Amino acid sequence: MKPDLHKISKRVTGKIHQGYDPFTGKAFKMVYQQVRKGLGNLEDQGKMGLQLRVEPPRTDKKSLSQLQCRARLSAATAAWKTLDTEQKFIFSEDAIGKYLTGYNLFISWYCKQHPLTEY
Repeated sequence: MKPDLHKISKRVTGKIHQGYDPFTGKAFKMVYQQVRKGLGNLEDQGKMGLQLRVEPPRTDKKSLSQLQCRARLSAATAAWKTLDTEQKFIFSEDAIGKYLTGYNLFISWYCKQHPLTEY
């Protein structure tokens, strides 16, 4: 008797398989994705459901606004890395009660200080 793959890997998410559709010959990727209880196509257990689906193709249009946003986030991340431990601790303390980490609060603050037109 073969074990049911979906029950064995119930909490595994992400890409699990890459292969070819036997009818079209096109490559496809299958992914496990966590969804709200009752919305998955596999048996629910616990608080979340699980869905097995074909991963849609991703397109990266690289528009001007996307490139500016990526450049700003890269600059914000580089700025975070230059902070010392005390400065990072201050952002972490300020983030308490805001459902953010100190890192996320800093990134938000940095993006407000530097508009996309700078990049």
